[in-house]
Amino acid sequence: MKLWDRLTVLFRNKYAALIFFTVVFFLTRFLFLGTDEINPDGVNWHYRSQQFIVGLKSGDFERTYQHYHPGVTLMWITGVPIEIYKQITGYTTYDQYNFLGFNTVAKISVVLAQLVLTFILLYYLSKVAGFKTAYLSVFLFSLEPFFLGNSRLYHMDVLLALFMFIALLVSWLNLKEFSYKRSVLAGIFLSLSFLTKSIGIGTLLIFFHNTRSLYFNNFYSLPGAMGETGLLLVGNIRRVRKGRYKKRSRANSVRGDHAGWGNFILPFGNAYENNTVLNRRANPMFHEMFRFYICARKKYPF
Repeated sequence: MKLWDRLTVLFRNKYAALIFFTVVFFLTRFLFLGTDEINPDGVNWHYRSQQFIVGLKSGDFERTYQHYHPGVTLMWITGVPIEIYKQITGYTTYDQYNFLGFNTVAKISVVLAQLVLTFILLYYLSKVAGFKTAYLSVFLFSLEPFFLGNSRLYHMDVLLALFMFIALLVSWLNLKEFSYKRSVLAGIFLSLSFLTKSIGIGTLLIFFHNTRSLYFNNFYSLPGAMGETGLLLVGNIRRVRKGRYKKRSRANSVRGDHAGWGNFILPFGNAYENNTVLNRRANPMFHEMFRFYICARKKYPF
């Protein structure tokens, strides 16, 4: 029996296919998660997420502005579980003895968020190319080595890629068949892309390009505008008096001893001498995502 025939048998039951995908996703993401590597940006985001939650709890919204990225979604996704972990364990200070526990909680939170977003992506992509093609596409790029490696980091690149891809899919589907619900949903994911990383604003440029159609006026209806504008405003609460706070927040992002800045102590010692520290500059993942997007456009032109 050919491989495609075997896959066809699997696709006859969508629930079985989704369960199989979930098992593979978990096996490739959760094994040794939290102890496999420590990337410099991840160490910074531990501190930023903690300060973000401290700012929310204390009502000091200045403190919720932690970095120019801005990384709001990452701080929400990891900050809340880490705060719960603190309450359960009684640990209030990061140190070389408990850091791996905090790191594992943060990474599990990010991976679970990625799984939810991947299912959302699969749902909307199946409306474009059918379930079988969508399933294989998502399955393959989820296992692509660079994408897989990034998904195991305490970072926001994979979140950004998924938010952007979903936003483009929803906006295109809405242009083909207008819906107020999809207008708001497109605005939400466009906003989440920008709130994850400022480069997400590029999604909006593609979005504007695609609105050169008969649906232009409908897409910019009041619900659609409110969905996008509302989240941008809510997410940018952190920018209150940012001119005075920016210098301080950048100082907070430096790794090391921050005992005076919210109980964050992280001296690099023997606990990390065997771990791999990654320093990533290039980001070809976005090129691959947009290549997939362009290929989809050629087969399914807007």
